[in-house]
Order: sequence, then structure tokens, then C-alpha cells
Amino acid sequence: IRTSLDIGPGWKDMPADTAKAFFRLLQEMLSNVARHAKAKTAAVRFRLEGEAYLLEFIYDCVGFLAS
Repeated sequence: IRTSLDIGPGWKDMPADTAKAFFRLLQEMLSNVARHAKAKTAAVRFRLEGEAYLLEFIYDCVGFLAS
């Protein structure tokens, strides 16, 4: 999977327990995409907006039709 990473300011000041949670979340998202989505590209963006840390994960995938 071709990936891109965009990390904005604020990550250096993130508390250790929050950083660990973000890392585990990203790890799980990447794992699920690799196993199930048949994606060819993925993009990860991280930034601090006000007092909120934002993690955005975008990928092309195989979807499903709901009836």
C-alpha cells in the first residue's frame, strides 16, 4: 500500500498516554486496511486544532452494498 504521512505541529506536546492511544489506533487502522480493504493508497494526517488532536485516515478501498 502506497502511503503518505502529514504530521502538523502539536505532536511533540502530546501527553504520553494520548500518544500511545493514537499510535495503537493508527496501527489497528493500517492493519485492517492491509487485511480487508484491498487498498492501493492510504493517507494519514495528524494535527492539533485548538485543544483537540485530530487523526485522519483516508484510503481507497473495496466497499460493500447495503440492502
